[in-house]
Amino acid sequence: MPEGETQDRLEVLISRLSRKLLTPVFLPHVTLIGEIEIPEEEMIAKTTKLAKDVLPLDLVLGACDKGQDYYHHLFLQIEPSQHLNNAYDSACRIFRRGKPEPYQPHLSLVYGDLGADVQAGLAEDIGDSQYGLFRASTLYLYKTYGAVSEWSCLCAINRDEAAEDINES
Repeated sequence: MPEGETQDRLEVLISRLSRKLLTPVFLPHVTLIGEIEIPEEEMIAKTTKLAKDVLPLDLVLGACDKGQDYYHHLFLQIEPSQHLNNAYDSACRIFRRGKPEPYQPHLSLVYGDLGADVQAGLAEDIGDSQYGLFRASTLYLYKTYGAVSEWSCLCAINRDEAAEDINES
């Protein structure tokens, strides 16, 4: 998740769009891996290992774009980097998951299905990102079952905490 001023500005943008479009509100985030079907304790342990291996991540927010499904309706592109691709590879390895498709990092702004005209107008209005670079220094693990309003954070682990946990084990 972005932090500081970048997080604040993105939260305001997502909230403003949500009110205007009557879509769910959510925290700005970049998903590294999803749809993990293992016990919570194991997820937290693996997230701790992943945090130790990949944090911090420097992410550059790019242009606004539109997608074809509910969770990728309107988003900011994340500029590709070797470090981010390595983080995705590590997540797939640690969670023992194959790579179903190439990783396309993004930061969603709108969840929904508003139609191509609305979607194109919003993408044009937002244009190229003025949000620039942010450092992700904490890895969050969310339970994302049910409605977006029901999602809950299971843990938030920064690199220092991950290193302490690993060393104590």
